[in-house]
Parts: sequence; structure tokens; C-alpha cells
Amino acid sequence: MRTPIEAILATTFCLFAAVFSGDGSTKRIAVLVPTDESFDRVLKSGIRQELNKKNQERSEVNLEAIWLPPTSNTGRQIGEVADLIKRQKIDAIALHPASLDAMNGVSTLAAQQHIEVAVIGPDRSAAASPRCLAVIGMDNVARGRRVMHELITGLEALSLDRSSIAIFGGDPAYDDLRKRVDGAMQEAQAEKITLDRAKDVVYGQEIGAIDQIRNTWYARPNLSGWAMVSGWEIFSQKGAFNWAPKSVFVVVYDDFIDNELEYVSKEFIQVLLVDDWHAWGAKALDVIYDKIVDGTTPETQEGFIEIGPQKVTSNNKEEFARDWHRWAQE
Repeated sequence: MRTPIEAILATTFCLFAAVFSGDGSTKRIAVLVPTDESFDRVLKSGIRQELNKKNQERSEVNLEAIWLPPTSNTGRQIGEVADLIKRQKIDAIALHPASLDAMNGVSTLAAQQHIEVAVIGPDRSAAASPRCLAVIGMDNVARGRRVMHELITGLEALSLDRSSIAIFGGDPAYDDLRKRVDGAMQEAQAEKITLDRAKDVVYGQEIGAIDQIRNTWYARPNLSGWAMVSGWEIFSQKGAFNWAPKSVFVVVYDDFIDNELEYVSKEFIQVLLVDDWHAWGAKALDVIYDKIVDGTTPETQEGFIEIGPQKVTSNNKEEFARDWHRWAQE
């Protein structure tokens, strides 16, 4: 029979073993993003807040985040995960991949070690990978349709001509932007609006995009609205538009540039749609938690969880900016 001292020592040893052996009381989640841009910092804020919330709600399990250094290099993203797996036990990975190759490489490594992976940001097509727990984001065709929907809704509310519109498609070299243009065209067709790709879709890279916009307006001074499926090519500069505020209804989908809020404030942009990176991060942590703690597989649409954008207008721009900047600085 053990003495009381021996029993206490045995119990203490078991408690320490449970905490430090990684047998279930602590769950470790690696977080890897490609950049230190504001949207990736907002994403990490969403993960951090949800992690803290879970730890407060469920004291029997402690979640621990491992924040890997940002890298936009595909090989380095895969290498960071490979090195981490060698150093210590982890239970899951929240990944904003630098590329689809990075997503596939990381998820393959993780699957070999029975590590769950939630992927954040890619298009719905990325959800085809069976090695990922879920892909969380917004489909590019759906982005384009949402832009056109907001434009048509705004024009109808103001009794403006909804047939005299144009689409800005950004750099045509990017497949995701081409899909957004396709979505905008589909939504227009569904609303019985006929658009000509050759005449009504304007493309432009960062150098020259503003000239393309202005030249279109000069050629079509009665243009009532723009559906812009991208914006960084234009709004990285100030003074992009040469028409009077509110004279043209403009809807923009972009990953938030501070300059765009000035355009919203001055009513050059009526609707700014911004991917909800904070909600994406929170959802990634949520589905990881459900899987590694409760063994629950998330409900998805063929592996994809779609969370729509934040809608910014002159009415809520200050609240949006306050939240965004606070999250980006956490």
C-alpha cells in the first residue's frame, strides 16, 4: 500500500504528465499567413479572439497558438510547417496559403502526421483537396455577382439607368479576377441587362488603370455606374476619378486600402465590399476546435464554407475603420 506522500507524488506526476506530454489537455494550433499586410493581421486577430473565447468557455482543454513567421514564398511556407512538426507535436494548422501549391504541400505533410488543416482565403475550387478540414472564404464568381447585385440595387433605388454601366476587371492576368468578371456578367444577365465584354468590361494594371477608367468616362459621359471587381490598381493613388461625387454609382470589391475610405467619405464610392478576414479567422479556429476537441466534422458545401464580405458605405465607414485598425494592431 502507498503512503499518503507517495499518493500525492503520484497524483502530482500524473497532472504534470497530462499538461506537458500533449496527451489532450493542451491542443496546439499553428497559424501561418503569407504577409504582414493589414488583412492578414485582421485574420490573426479573428483567430486569437476565438481562441481566447474557447479557452474561457472550456477550462478542461487549453488551446495554444503557435504563430509562425509570415512568408509569401511557397517553399518556405511548406518548410516552416515541416520544421515545426519535427520540433514538437501540433494538433492543427490554420493556413492562409501563399499559393495552391503551398496549400497542397502543407496539407499533405499534415495528413501524414494526422494533423487537421483549415485553409483560409482561396477560391471555392481549392476545396477539392480532401486533405483539408475545410476551406473558408468567398468564391470569386460569387464576389463578382455580389458587386453587380449591389450596383443594380443602388441604381434602381436612385432611378438611374441600369443599362448604362461598365465593369472594371483589374489585371486580366489573374484568374481570380477573370472569375469575378464572369460572376458580374452572370448577375447582369440574370437581371436582363445585356453587356458586351468588348465594350463594357475595362481592364487595367496598376500603371494605366486610372487612364482606362477616365478614357471610358470621356467616351461614355452618360455612364451611370461602375461594377469594380478589384480596386487596388486604382485606389493606391488619390484623385482617380474625374467626375463629380455621386454623379456615378460605384461599387468596389477590394481587400481594404485606407485610400478607399476617403473615396467612400467623399461619395465617389457608394459601396465598398471587403472580405471579412476577421470572421474567416474566427471560423477557422471554430471548425478546428470542433474537430480536435469534440471530434465534430464541420458542415460544408463540398469542403467550402462561404462567408460573405463586409459592406461599407458612408453610413458605417467610421465604425468599420475603427474595428479594422483595432484588429490590425492587436
